[in-house]
Amino acid sequence: MVDRHPTRLNILQIRPAGPGETAEMLQSTLRTIQSGPILHPFLFAIHPILFLWSSNIGELSHYTSAADLLLPMVISLIVTLFLLALLWIILRDWKKVALLVSFSLVLFFSYGYIKEFISDSGIFGDAKNRYMVSIWATTSVLGGLLLLRYGSKLRGLTNPLNFVAFVLVVLTFPNFVSHKPISDFPLPEDTTNFAFDSIQQQQVEAQPDIYYITTEGYNSARNLKKFLDYDNSEFVNYLERNGFYVASDSNSNHNWTTASLAASLNMEIYDHITVDDFDGLHPRDGFYRLLFDNKVMRLLRARGYRIVYLRERFSPKGKLSSRDLYYGCEKVGRVALHSEEFAGALLHFTALQPVLSEFAFLESTKLGLRRCDFSQLAKSKHLDGPKMVFIHLRGPGKEFLSGTNSLITYRGQLTFTNQGLRQVVDSLLFDRDYSPVIIIQGDHGEGAFFGDPQSHATRDDVIPGRMGILNAYHLPRGGNSLLYPSISPVNSFRVIFNYYFGTDYALLDDRSIYSDLLVDNIMEYYEVTDVVRRATDD
Repeated sequence: MVDRHPTRLNILQIRPAGPGETAEMLQSTLRTIQSGPILHPFLFAIHPILFLWSSNIGELSHYTSAADLLLPMVISLIVTLFLLALLWIILRDWKKVALLVSFSLVLFFSYGYIKEFISDSGIFGDAKNRYMVSIWATTSVLGGLLLLRYGSKLRGLTNPLNFVAFVLVVLTFPNFVSHKPISDFPLPEDTTNFAFDSIQQQQVEAQPDIYYITTEGYNSARNLKKFLDYDNSEFVNYLERNGFYVASDSNSNHNWTTASLAASLNMEIYDHITVDDFDGLHPRDGFYRLLFDNKVMRLLRARGYRIVYLRERFSPKGKLSSRDLYYGCEKVGRVALHSEEFAGALLHFTALQPVLSEFAFLESTKLGLRRCDFSQLAKSKHLDGPKMVFIHLRGPGKEFLSGTNSLITYRGQLTFTNQGLRQVVDSLLFDRDYSPVIIIQGDHGEGAFFGDPQSHATRDDVIPGRMGILNAYHLPRGGNSLLYPSISPVNSFRVIFNYYFGTDYALLDDRSIYSDLLVDNIMEYYEVTDVVRRATDD
């Protein structure tokens, strides 16, 4: 008789496996795991490169491109393949060799992250290279010896490591897919339709060259004295003796660099920009877009000015107009790696960082770049005009030259920055027949250093410490008469255009907006004008 339900009968005939069969199944599974392809060294070789770009894509994409990942990835893969081949010749055991290479790659690429974590946590103070190198060397030797001794017993880790490395690589992809270049988005209407016809075309006098010199984290003299016991009166007095007006009660309009520069160069305060305002563009990217294509530079180009950029990071990379010029230090002099190139940023986090730093390729080069910034500023005087020279100086705020956030280092960088600015001002004003407009302006304060034992700041000082700035103007032929102690960056070019070009821009309220980036790319804005004004009045 034909069975009409063979499947049911087969199922009913299944019986539990015995102890011996279970052991055999486990051994079979283990053999399958052990026989997996050796992929994890190659995945660990490319993951740190993809991770650095993916986790900082909003920042790195403004002055580098995804194509810059290709060369580091190729080099990393070639080195990995070379190490695998070399160690196989010695050990003749692929699984053990793969474990050794992956262990070495993890150590190599994690050096900078661990060093940064220790420094930021403050548990052991600043993580010095001389101590970190000793720890890393010891870990490498002990780990290598353990893998040589017991590596043959860890062959079953091949597929689990393949899986872990694969997942780590895949987790870097969402940012690649979701990120849209700034150039893919149009400017919002309020940044493209400003009135060129508001400019009176008559020439008051020869159009002056304009130097817009912004500085990273340069706090006001009042805050420097209050929080850091730093007396900046010598530099302030120097500026005033040379015809500058120093706005003693000035505060930034925004609490972070890109927003602050975008506000001053578009002559607007931003307290509402969201993802929707840029059709899905990340709010921080939106501020970069406003910075790259701003009202001030458009207006000046319409009057025949050329824009001279001295920082690649804050210039429209690859999109300079025919008359504009990049005159910065990244491509001046000998070739050197620095942290504003992707390769330099990547090497900063590897175990090569101490060697490159010692031989003036990374940390030491940063000092050279800062000196070069001042030199190029002075030299730009001789470029054809009329021109606007724009630079954002690498100090006195972070990134600190010594890699520490101690107040002593910040004071030292203030002194260094002041010396460089004096040399620039002396050069620009040396010729009495040359009277440029000069603005020296902090993007925001470095902060009140609340919580640092050497700071006098209380919790209430955190916001005023972030917003107070140095704000100094040299407006020749009487322009200083239009300035006032609390003028903020948003009104800088409104005053300049009104006085020198005959425009009629109304001055805006000198407001301060503190913003935080929350989850889901939501930017939260807080009006802190009254807070910083009360601190100024104290």
